[in-house]
Amino acid sequence: MTASLIALVVLVGTVAVLNLLLTVGVIRRLRQHTEKLATLEAACRERLPEFVAKAESFPGGRSQVLAVLAGERDEVEEYRQQLAPVARVVIESLMQGAVATALKVQGYPAFAVLDGTGTVMADGLDLHQLPVAAPAAV
Repeated sequence: MTASLIALVVLVGTVAVLNLLLTVGVIRRLRQHTEKLATLEAACRERLPEFVAKAESFPGGRSQVLAVLAGERDEVEEYRQQLAPVARVVIESLMQGAVATALKVQGYPAFAVLDGTGTVMADGLDLHQLPVAAPAAV
């Protein structure tokens, strides 16, 4: 009886230690994701003026530029107000909403140029790498 009780206590102790290690790992990962999200917000904010300037001069004007904002409406309202004069704006509450999924967006901010049929002709994370004259931009 004593040997089985000792084995049971050792087993429970081992499971508790493993649980503690996994919990610490999850907390560490959550902190990393929080930092990445904060960086992403700053990267989007930094690139917004550049996107607005490019959209203002894009061939075909506002009707040929689409901006997809990921987040709740109140969270992205500042971006929407700046983008509305130069682009059609879609707000998706999920990071992988219908438009982002259709365009196969892997991360934000992302940029793409589409042809008249909606085929992605070029995409990337840098506006300067995209062609200037094209029928539509996202």
